[in-house]
Amino acid sequence: MKVTRRALLAAGAGGLVSVAAGGGAVVLGDVPRARRWLHGRGYLDAPGVTTPDVDVALQVSTLRSRHLGRDVTWGMALPAEPSKALLLCLHGRGASHDFAFDPMNVHRFVAAAALPWAVVAVDGGPVSFWRRRADGTDAQAMIFEELLPMLRATLGDVPLGLLGWSMGGYGALLAATDRPDRVDAVVATAPALWRSFSEARPGAFDDAADFEAHDLLRRIDRLGARPLRIDCGADDPLLYVCRSLADRLPHAERDFGPGFHDADTWRTRLGDQLDFFRRALAT
Repeated sequence: MKVTRRALLAAGAGGLVSVAAGGGAVVLGDVPRARRWLHGRGYLDAPGVTTPDVDVALQVSTLRSRHLGRDVTWGMALPAEPSKALLLCLHGRGASHDFAFDPMNVHRFVAAAALPWAVVAVDGGPVSFWRRRADGTDAQAMIFEELLPMLRATLGDVPLGLLGWSMGGYGALLAATDRPDRVDAVVATAPALWRSFSEARPGAFDDAADFEAHDLLRRIDRLGARPLRIDCGADDPLLYVCRSLADRLPHAERDFGPGFHDADTWRTRLGDQLDFFRRALAT
């Protein structure tokens, strides 16, 4: 059976049929799952936003990390005036420090909004989940014991906002529970959360005990009343758990509008997220 664009779109809209594709049947009874299937094959676009057309100088360097046992690449964009806040970006699984600057272009959105902030991103490793792992590496300690002291020597003791996507969203929330006195505000975009170890993606946790020790749903009280925002696309497979977390944090801002688990969707949230940080960091 030849699957046409019209047939696929009709299937996504109705959400009640099956189509044959590549010799197999795809059940489209679950509309969000159907929309993800269509999106993954180019039949549905994610929400879009135009990246500001501004030139921003980007500095890229390395530091020797004892906690990761290797040289770590990091990037920074500085405002023309002295920085009044530090926005530290945590990338998702399989990405690196580059993600914050391309494709997300956080530094361009910050510059276009005339926010006097330093934007920094660091390579935490492809599956670190921004915490201590069984192999002895510790991406969170790298940030707070190696990267931040170095940045503070230049920027001073400015407010710190953490902005993370997927694995990085989880890492930002986890850091706020582990080091509450060091983090002033958090935005977690589609944070990688699961209800059990068996549901988690392979490699996210070392074992069931590791999951229980670092399960954010068990750490709600540690997040306190600090400024917090949780965003997730309506067709993101992580929506259910992200919404459950937000519902247990009534003070947290949130946006569960249209979108998928991808950079195109996440860029559409940046404007509101930067406005949140502007208020939360009092700059």
